[in-house]
Amino acid sequence: MASEFKASTSNDMLCEDESESFSDIDDQEIDQYLFNDEEKRIVKIIWEYRNREYLEEEAAKEAEKKVYEAIWLNTREDLLESMERYESALAVLARYRERRPQQATYQMDRRESGGAQEKQWGNAPGPHKRGRRHIPT
Repeated sequence: MASEFKASTSNDMLCEDESESFSDIDDQEIDQYLFNDEEKRIVKIIWEYRNREYLEEEAAKEAEKKVYEAIWLNTREDLLESMERYESALAVLARYRERRPQQATYQMDRRESGGAQEKQWGNAPGPHKRGRRHIPT
């Protein structure tokens, strides 16, 4: 008796030509399954009512995403501005470090030349010292 029943498989249900598989369905039967505009609107209202929690969660996620994007854009702009300031400060520091040895050399030369003047004038105060006048002897 077990041999009398044959299990159907998905291959048994497939047709060689799909157009033939829909030829036996008439337009009136198809119209029963398709919604007109009013029915679509009603189904949408019902679906939104039944799934309002889901829709609220999705709206909250979307709002959170917009806030995050706004924060990221502002942060990115601030970050770029900070990087520009940092690079500018590094450039100023590099120029300072380049000029510092030159300034030190200049000051040493100035001190050495000032020492030569003191030898020439003796211990007499020079005109460069404040509050004292130079009186030639």
